Amino acid sequence: MHIRAANEDDVPMMQSLYDAAYPAPVPKAASVIKNQKVRVTENEAGEVVGFWALSPINVLWVAVVEAHRRHGVGRLLMEDALEEARSLELPELTSKVMDTVEANAFCEQLGFKPFVYAVNLSLDLANWDASVLTPKLDQAMQSGIRFVTFAELGDNLENQQKLYALNKALAATIPRDQPQEFASFETYVERRLTPKIMPHEGINIALDSDQWIGMSQLSLEDGYAFNQMTGVLPAYRGRGIAQVLKLLTIRFGVSNHYPIIRTFNDVSNQPMIAVNENAGFRQGERFYLVRRKLIGEA
Repeated sequence: MHIRAANEDDVPMMQSLYDAAYPAPVPKAASVIKNQKVRVTENEAGEVVGFWALSPINVLWVAVVEAHRRHGVGRLLMEDALEEARSLELPELTSKVMDTVEANAFCEQLGFKPFVYAVNLSLDLANWDASVLTPKLDQAMQSGIRFVTFAELGDNLENQQKLYALNKALAATIPRDQPQEFASFETYVERRLTPKIMPHEGINIALDSDQWIGMSQLSLEDGYAFNQMTGVLPAYRGRGIAQVLKLLTIRFGVSNHYPIIRTFNDVSNQPMIAVNENAGFRQGERFYLVRRKLIGEA
């Protein structure tokens, strides 16, 4: 086996593997090659049979063509990726794996441990019925809750800090087996407030007077929209506010002519799964987020 840097000729093979196995949202291989570190492996006949991709935020994906699995190709790629990560002095690597015995055993053998167990959900906008959610909007507004977009509030440092603080507080309330570190403010602004991918008109915020109490954010991907976050502070839950935020988020997806909205929830976060299902989302496959700590390795 020979491992080399990926090039544009490898895109069809990579995309087929992403489409077949990657938990939604599925990456676009052409974009991955441009923006990530990617290496492929060739067999003696020159056939490309697998690859690994390492994103700027240290997310690793390893995939092997089905006919060549269980022959050590995946392990060869993983060891090459780990060597690259150590050379870059990365503190850890994270990845996604499907909820299968084989995938979890492979990760365990290579020192990756699960830290999130999640389920994909999707909403078909062609057949979406808003009637269940629409009354919630009137109820919430009659109780004094206002709903505005981040675009309406204005993209300035003060509002960036308020949104960051709200999102961080909401993330801390998600039921999880293990606590998770939230991104720094600078990283958050770079990744979650870039208008081209995260349009500010798609960030809906619930206000009680001047207090930011809830939010929902939609990113626009290739061929679908992705609901990044929907949440309400604990003191305001049970009043239908999350469902209004979900309604406004879905309306934004519809107005931009997207056929489907995808999201995922921790399996243990049954209240938010219920909110999504009430809005019309349907559950799909389950997957794990796994990680391996590299700092301090012998």
